[in-house]
Amino acid sequence: MTKLRGIVFDSSILIPYLRGLRYGELVKTVFEKGRGFIVTLVLFELYSGVRSKEDKKELDIIFQESRRIGRILSPEIDDWSKAGLFVSQYIRLYGRVEPRDHMNDLMIALVASKHGHTVITENKKHFENWKRIFNRSGIQLNFIDMAVL
Repeated sequence: MTKLRGIVFDSSILIPYLRGLRYGELVKTVFEKGRGFIVTLVLFELYSGVRSKEDKKELDIIFQESRRIGRILSPEIDDWSKAGLFVSQYIRLYGRVEPRDHMNDLMIALVASKHGHTVITENKKHFENWKRIFNRSGIQLNFIDMAVL
């Protein structure tokens, strides 16, 4: 197993964490060790799910602190064109999909792989498909499926 450089949390991990359901120790430990990162698209997903002032306040703190210590990653211009080509390959391999339904997972995967980080997710199926497509282009995508642990 390769040594993990950094961890990018998918929203499927951070939502249960923020709701106090699971992953508390994992998320805290990874960020305390300075290895946790959040992709801007995950922030979008998290803010989209805010249902109370308390939730927003907690998310604001996480966002501001992550930003302060340089733990926010964002897609760059070239990542968007690469993502479009990957969706095209995905359609050829797996059939018609709505690009918007896969954009966030794809961009999270692209940003994480570009930095050599590992994605932690509960969304194994989508990340396995993207991993196969990335491999065809010589890009390594590492992810850990927490749903099986």
